[in-house]
Amino acid sequence: PSILEMANREYDVAIFGAEDLDELGDTVASGDINGDGLDDIIMTAEAADGPDNARPTAAEVHVVFGSKELSGDLDISLGDQDVSILGADEQDTLGFSLASGDVSGDGVDDLIMGARGDNGLMNAQNRVGAVYILFGGPDLPSIIDLAQSASGVAGLYGADAGNLMAHVAIGDLEGDGENELLIGVGSGGGPDNGRSDAGEVYVLDTATVGRLEEPVSISATRVAAVVYGAHQEDRLGTAMAVGDIDGDGRPELLILAADADG
Repeated sequence: PSILEMANREYDVAIFGAEDLDELGDTVASGDINGDGLDDIIMTAEAADGPDNARPTAAEVHVVFGSKELSGDLDISLGDQDVSILGADEQDTLGFSLASGDVSGDGVDDLIMGARGDNGLMNAQNRVGAVYILFGGPDLPSIIDLAQSASGVAGLYGADAGNLMAHVAIGDLEGDGENELLIGVGSGGGPDNGRSDAGEVYVLDTATVGRLEEPVSISATRVAAVVYGAHQEDRLGTAMAVGDIDGDGRPELLILAADADG
């Protein structure tokens, strides 16, 4: 049919947020993060408040594993999800952006989550932003609390306060069969912080991502490439995509500079 009426339950699966104003589904993605051959549903509850509602807008990311029997209504408040990742601190907005793909080189999709309001290591840098990587595998725990040390999770923090590093994408830029992780920093200051809010995009290869363990600043991480916005306040990196747009068999990187003046 050309029109589906949700009120008449003309859907295959519906997933309901746990509480009022959680805003489940603000951001969604899919990927086979448990390695069973079926894509999983990944969704952000961007206004969720964490355990016992004690972390206002820390946000949560929920995963429902793919299944050939998946149907009907699922309710996060009833624990119908398979994995929940909880933002570490209030106003982190974990899951501001999401991506899924194999960025560690082990053949299993990983889950990449941007946390726009994260204050960095030991909360020492105001709104530096962060990107968390949940390495995929068959034995993922049902609850992962980023306020606690969690095995199988790596973190990258923005370089400077106010960077709001949180935009993520994945793609095989080199055409070698391995994905690169792309991280956009729309409020990045450019070379030597000489272009306020010009924006930046970092490209990390699988060799680098696969070695990540302890949380670390992006400035202390080996990156394959950095792209800087051309002018102040261009905000390069606020959205990214990868695709072969000219048909030559090699992928291109598309980057939005949201406030560029042309």
